[in-house]
Amino acid sequence: MKGPAKILIVEDEGIVAFNLQQRLQHMGYTVAGVAESGSESLSLVESERPDLVLMDIHIKGEMDGIDVADALSHTPHGSVPVIYLTAYSEDATLERARLTRPYGYLIKPFSERELHATIQMALERHQMQVALNDNQRLLAQALQSAGMGSLECDPEAGTVRTAGASSRRIGVPEHVPVPVATAVRIVHEEDRLAVTRCLMGQVPGRFSQEFRSLVPGQGLRWLRMDGARLEDGRSNCVVQDITDSKQTEQALVQANEALEARAQERTLELQQSLKELEAFNNTVAHDLRAPIRAISGLSQILLEEHRSTLGEEGAAVLQRIAG
Repeated sequence: MKGPAKILIVEDEGIVAFNLQQRLQHMGYTVAGVAESGSESLSLVESERPDLVLMDIHIKGEMDGIDVADALSHTPHGSVPVIYLTAYSEDATLERARLTRPYGYLIKPFSERELHATIQMALERHQMQVALNDNQRLLAQALQSAGMGSLECDPEAGTVRTAGASSRRIGVPEHVPVPVATAVRIVHEEDRLAVTRCLMGQVPGRFSQEFRSLVPGQGLRWLRMDGARLEDGRSNCVVQDITDSKQTEQALVQANEALEARAQERTLELQQSLKELEAFNNTVAHDLRAPIRAISGLSQILLEEHRSTLGEEGAAVLQRIAG
């Protein structure tokens, strides 16, 4: 936060409001204004955009401080942190105030130190909440761009809450708690038990589970949950449609099987060709063996009986033929 925090005071007692304004300025805060009624409070919040509101519960007008705080939690530019400053501590009042999720509740009279500490903690908590909301928004945008969604299961309540593409993939309303049985009804019956175990926190640590879904109008789809069981027992996960990759994987498997079958077929053909070639070689060798033996034998006879008439050159040739 740049510069001193801007604080709006909602208090219909002038002396109390003036004293509170002096104390805040002494602590280094900027007072964005002082309002006495609910309508005035909402107008000043809209124009001044304070960092925090110190809200008295009993103020002028039809709205009390709790009504104003509830309205501020739904402002278009985002919620404004509220600290209640009141002399009332009845259970009914405290319960109404609690439902508006305030950042503090101080019972009058309170010390300057108590006020300062409460303001600082409220501002710090609000900054953390704003950062968390921004991170959640960015995460939701990233998941949406990737065609993914988030899913949260509360096993104790037996409900599932979806966000982003998960609601469409599972066929349930977004951000609305639905029974686990309703969420898993689209899961293929062969995969339903494994998915239910992941959602109900029965799988320790992190998990990654692929499953088939049958949402009406979408046909058979392959989904994958990647998530973990949290310390409080809830299960959080990201759901992604992996139908395209599954179809590609199956196409590759089929192509590999066809290639392997063709390779086996070609191997059998080659083995048959080798057998036929071997048989042909044996046949040729057998058919040529007798005439070769005859030629060799005749050449030997000529050498033995007519060497003198053959001369040296003729004898050498016959000797080569006879082997």
